[in-house]
Amino acid sequence: MRRSFLLLTLVLAGCSSKPQPAATRTDGKSPAQTLDPWPTAATTLRKQPDIAGMRQAVAQLTSDLANNPNAEQLPTLPPDAIQSLGEQLRLTPNEVKEVSSTTFTNLDASYVAECLILRDAVRSLDLGNHTAERRAMFGFDWVCRQVYLRYGGTLTPNGFILTQPLPPQYVLLRGYGTGLERAYTFLAVLQQLGLPGCLIGPPGREQAASQVVANGQPTKGPFWAVGAQLPDGQIALFDPWRGQPFPGPNGSIGTLAQVLANPDQLKPWRDDKNTPWDVPVDDVKAATVYAAFSFSSTTPRMKVMEQKTAADVGVNLYRNVAETLKNFGPAAKLWAPAGRQDLFCYTRVQETFLPVEDGGIDSSPKDQRLFDLVTKYHQVPTELFRPPADLTIPEVRERLQGGFFGHLQAWIFANNPREKLDRGQFNELIRAMVDLEQKLNAARDRNRATALPGNAVAGWQAQATKVYQQLSQARLPQNQADLPAAEQAVTEFWSKSGPVLQHFEDTLIVPVAAAETAYFLAACKHEQAERVSIRMHRTPPGDPARAAAEKAAKDAWAVAKDAWARHFTVAEPYLNAHPERTAHLRGLADRAARLAVNPTSGW
Repeated sequence: MRRSFLLLTLVLAGCSSKPQPAATRTDGKSPAQTLDPWPTAATTLRKQPDIAGMRQAVAQLTSDLANNPNAEQLPTLPPDAIQSLGEQLRLTPNEVKEVSSTTFTNLDASYVAECLILRDAVRSLDLGNHTAERRAMFGFDWVCRQVYLRYGGTLTPNGFILTQPLPPQYVLLRGYGTGLERAYTFLAVLQQLGLPGCLIGPPGREQAASQVVANGQPTKGPFWAVGAQLPDGQIALFDPWRGQPFPGPNGSIGTLAQVLANPDQLKPWRDDKNTPWDVPVDDVKAATVYAAFSFSSTTPRMKVMEQKTAADVGVNLYRNVAETLKNFGPAAKLWAPAGRQDLFCYTRVQETFLPVEDGGIDSSPKDQRLFDLVTKYHQVPTELFRPPADLTIPEVRERLQGGFFGHLQAWIFANNPREKLDRGQFNELIRAMVDLEQKLNAARDRNRATALPGNAVAGWQAQATKVYQQLSQARLPQNQADLPAAEQAVTEFWSKSGPVLQHFEDTLIVPVAAAETAYFLAACKHEQAERVSIRMHRTPPGDPARAAAEKAAKDAWAVAKDAWARHFTVAEPYLNAHPERTAHLRGLADRAARLAVNPTSGW
C-alpha cells in the first residue's frame, strides 16, 4: 500500500469538485407521470435503506421531478439565506453550491443512507416510553458498545495507519475509533432520537481543529463532553472518552447547569486513580455549548424529504441552524472551522471522506483514498494473519495474505455483518453465522482427514525458496535469457501447490473465521439482552408484569454470558493481537455475567 493516502489532508486541500447530481435513471423506463413521486421514493427508502437504495431513490426523484412540471418542485433558499448559512458554517464555495442545489446530489444519497442506518439502530433499541434522559443514555451506551476505543487510525496489512476522524457510518462499520469519533456518532444518534446534540468545551473553540496529534497520538480534541438537550432545556452530559454519562445527584445523569454550579460533582472522576479526569477546573467553569451540523442536514431538500417520507420512513434528516442555536440559548456558539482549515470537522467530514463519485471531494487515485482503505480493511482482522515465521519470501507471503483476506471477505464480511449488527438485524445475522459455523466445522473435519505429512509444508517452502531465488537471478540484466524458464517454474510451482494451500486455508484462515463468527454471535446475543433489559425497565416495580420481565432479562443475559465465554474460548489464540478490542469485549462479558445473576443491577 502506498503511503500517499497519509498525505490525504494535503492532497484534499488542493482538490476541487462541484456538486455531483444524482445519476439519471438507467432502467429504460419512462419517468412516472404522476403529480406526486414521493410515495415511490418512500417505498425505496423503506425497503432498501442502504447506499444503493438511496442512489436509486434520489435518481428517481430527480428524474420524476424534472419530467413532471406539475409536481411540487424542491424549494430553494433565497440568496441572502444562502449567504447567511455559508457564513455561519464557514462553507467553501463548492459547499455553498451543494447546499443551494435545486436537485438531489450523490452526497445527499450518502447522507440519507447514514441517517437510515442510525434510524434503524435507534428503532431496534425499542425505547418506547422511556424518558428523554434515558433514551439519550441508551443511545450513548449503544455507541460505546459498537465503537471500542482505539486511538487514531485504521488497521491495514501494513499495520496501524494514523488517519483523521471518519463519518459516523464508517466509524460504525469499522467498529472502533477515537473519543471524537464516538462523539460524532453520538451526535448523529441524537439526531435520530429527536434530541438536539451539542459539544461542550472551553470558550473560543468556534474554529478549533477537530484533531491535534501529539507524540504520534491524537489528543482528546477541543471538547470534553457531548450534550443532549432534554425537553425541559437541561443539557445532559456524556463523556465519549470514558464511555460514561456524567455523574449527577442520586444516580442521575449530570447536566451542564449542575456542573457549572458545582464542579465538585466531578470529584469522583478526578480522584479516579486508573483514569483520572484531566479537564482543568477553569475549563469546566467556563463551559460553552457548541452546536455542530453536517452541512448536508441544513439543505431545504432534506427538509422536504423528511416531511414527504415521514409516514412511511420516519427518518430525521433536517436541522435548522438558527432554531437550534436559539434553543441552546444566547451563549451557545457554532463549531464550524472555516473552509479548508479543518477538512474533517463534523460540518464536512462526510464530504471530505467520500470519493467524488459518491458526492465527496477526494479525487485521489482509486486504492489510495481513505475511503478505499477503510472500506477494504475496516472489518477484516488484518493483525490475525499469521503465516509461518520462516516463510520470508515476499511474493509467497503476499499471495497467502491475499487468500487470507479473500476468504474472510467471502465467508464473513461480504454479508455486511457489522451493518446488520448496527441495524439490529440479529436473527438474520445469527442465521448466517450459524450456517458459516457448520461450514467451518466441515473444513476442520476435512483437515483432520487429509492432514499433510509432517515434512510436506517444509518441502513446499524449500521449493518456493528455490524457484523464487531463480526468478530473482533471472531478472538481472545479464540473465534475461533465463527469465522465461524461471517464470514458467514459478507458474508450475503454484499449479502444484493445491494441497499445501488447502492446508494453509484450514490452519491460517478457518480458525480466524471461527473466532470472528463466535464474536458476531456473542455480540448479537448481547445486543438482544440489552433490548430485553430496556423493555424490562419500561415496566415499573410493582407492576404485575415486572416479575416476568425480570425473568426474561435474566434468561437473556445468561445466554449472552455463555456466548461470550464461547467466543473467548474459540478466539483464545488471537486475543493478544488486538488488546483494545479484547479489553472492550471482556467488559461486555463482565456486564453479561453480572446481569445474568441480577438483571436489575445494571442501571
